[in-house]
Amino acid sequence: MPKIPTFTAQGTPTAEAASIKTSFQVPISGVGSTVAAFEPVIKSLTDYYTKEQAVVDKTKALELENRASIELEETKSRLSKSSDPIGSSNLFLEYSKIIREKYANEASSPSVKNLFINNYLTEEKKYLSTIVTKNRENLIQDRVNQDELKEKRMITNGLYSDNQLQKETLYSDLGVLYESQRNDLIIDQDTYFKKVRNIPSTVQKLEFKKDLNLNPVEAAQRIKDIKNYPDILGEDRLRLEAEAISDAKPVIKDNAINYLATLETDNPIQIDKKAVKDIMGNQYYSDFIEKETGIIKTKDFKKQIYNSKLGDETKIIESFEIRPESAAFDLKLKQDLVNTASQKAKLAKEDPASLVIGYNPVVKNNFNDYQQEQDPTIKDRKFKKYISSVVDAQESIGIYSDNIKVLPKANAVATVQEYNSKKPQEKIAYLQVLENQYGDNYGRLLTQLSENELPITAKLVSYLNDQNFAIQATSVDSKEERKRLDQFLKDSDKISKDELRKDVATELSKFQEIIVKSNPFNTEKALKEISDIQEVVTYIAANKIFAGKDSSKAVSEATGYITNNFDLKDTYFIPKIYNNDRLSDSQRQHIERKANIIKEFYIDKLDIAPFKSGNEKITDDELNKAIKVQIQKNGMWVNTADGNGIVLAVTLSDGSIGLIENKKGELIKMNFDDSSFKLPTTNENIDFKKITADQRKKILKSEPLISLFSR
Repeated sequence: MPKIPTFTAQGTPTAEAASIKTSFQVPISGVGSTVAAFEPVIKSLTDYYTKEQAVVDKTKALELENRASIELEETKSRLSKSSDPIGSSNLFLEYSKIIREKYANEASSPSVKNLFINNYLTEEKKYLSTIVTKNRENLIQDRVNQDELKEKRMITNGLYSDNQLQKETLYSDLGVLYESQRNDLIIDQDTYFKKVRNIPSTVQKLEFKKDLNLNPVEAAQRIKDIKNYPDILGEDRLRLEAEAISDAKPVIKDNAINYLATLETDNPIQIDKKAVKDIMGNQYYSDFIEKETGIIKTKDFKKQIYNSKLGDETKIIESFEIRPESAAFDLKLKQDLVNTASQKAKLAKEDPASLVIGYNPVVKNNFNDYQQEQDPTIKDRKFKKYISSVVDAQESIGIYSDNIKVLPKANAVATVQEYNSKKPQEKIAYLQVLENQYGDNYGRLLTQLSENELPITAKLVSYLNDQNFAIQATSVDSKEERKRLDQFLKDSDKISKDELRKDVATELSKFQEIIVKSNPFNTEKALKEISDIQEVVTYIAANKIFAGKDSSKAVSEATGYITNNFDLKDTYFIPKIYNNDRLSDSQRQHIERKANIIKEFYIDKLDIAPFKSGNEKITDDELNKAIKVQIQKNGMWVNTADGNGIVLAVTLSDGSIGLIENKKGELIKMNFDDSSFKLPTTNENIDFKKITADQRKKILKSEPLISLFSR
């Protein structure tokens, strides 16, 4: 604020103006002349006071204006979002009047009020102009948005609807829409004419997009012909053509791959070869045709290779003709057949079930028949038929019996994972479901699952069919429970785990010896199985000791689940429970008696596959006579890998055990539930009555085993 000037004068004043201090005095004498002399000073002071008051009024008015502007700004911001200029203007003026009157009433004087109102009305006009402008922009944008929606709806209905009238009037309807935009000043004259001219092109571009989404290959072929989408021209057409080819190429590649893959099957998919050439180009098409020709030419050879006996693949490959005029191509195809044989050998070793499931026609038909069946009872029967055909197909191509699988490897792994994920009581039920589902091949399934880390408890539970054992075995099947029992044995002063394991091993020694003999070609597998059985029985015994039983009694009871449920012979065992039924004493005796009679008196009737001599001084005939003598003298019966029965074997000169086959490649096998008198692999019956006591006491003369021989 400006400072009031200070005046210096002589004399003493008789009076002093309010709020004004002076440093002079006016004498009493000569007052009239003195007042006249100070009139300019008084006027100056009065003018200054007036100006100062004006500044004060303006300041107060400005304060009211600023406060009012905050509310006015909020109102403007809210109403600016509208697209109704008239309605917003009226509403704004109503709100503004309320705000103006509110703050005008707070004015300290009429002059402040007048100043505030005048300033406010000036700002009001600016705010109103902003609102109207923004509302008009919103109105136009809303109109544009609605027009675009209508345009899309019209085109969509015209292209996708079944209404023929909408299709026929599409162009004229778009023209009417654009004319309405021009009349309402939404678009200018030039834009209007441009949009009208582009109606055919616009519609056809959208039509092309529709076709591209539905079938990129067909769309790519159509846009190459100017007769299609005729109003899409120049760079637009080239751009869309490139887009179509880019979208179509992955589809063509997938179709080509699938076509070539199914070409080897009986039901190949169809493919548009012209599209392959048009879209992928000449080089790709040439390579494609070459692959197709090669597949067609080698198709039957590959089928023969995959379904032939192991070892016959070379003869099939050698029969493939090499044409002089296309030797390079045919040699390449022949190498492909060699690779096929190699792939077959790998599958036969690692995943034989996948081999026959993928290539054996009988297996494929049985699987399709099973898949299509709806009746649950019939479906279950057809599944067993399918699984049996998987096993039979492996036998027919010469897969060794112990390596025959029921499931593809991936399915076996998944089955084990599912079993392991279940609770103890659920595991028993799960095994029962598998047994019902796979029937006679359940034992073979268990063997395969065991190779994929199925706990030995599952196999034992299935073989023993003892509910008490099943509960005890599955209860110690988890890591947590075994860890608890390990700690118990560690803390116990009764017996250590090592001592307990040795006691169990001693009780199971005979059983373990038989298991080793039953796995002549895979002692590692046999030893692992023995170790796993010992581990389970050891933990069952530990659990019994934990429950308060004496260690010797606990071992006896735990091992008894194994030893008491099998008849242990010299080289094999007969389970007392088989396929959920207890084998009678007479049935077990029948199997033992039949096995002994066959080995002693019926070897000549078995049509055993001949051996070939590796020694020039020994004829094949001499070798085979010696082998038969050895079978009679050193032959033995061992348990099959699937646990279903016993097979005939012989101890060879190097101490190893060889399984005996007939000329058809069949093992000499008896299942435990076989109550017949039939000689295995033949139609001949064994006449038990003709075998005299003297014959049973017959002692075969020992003949030296010829060691240099090979199959």
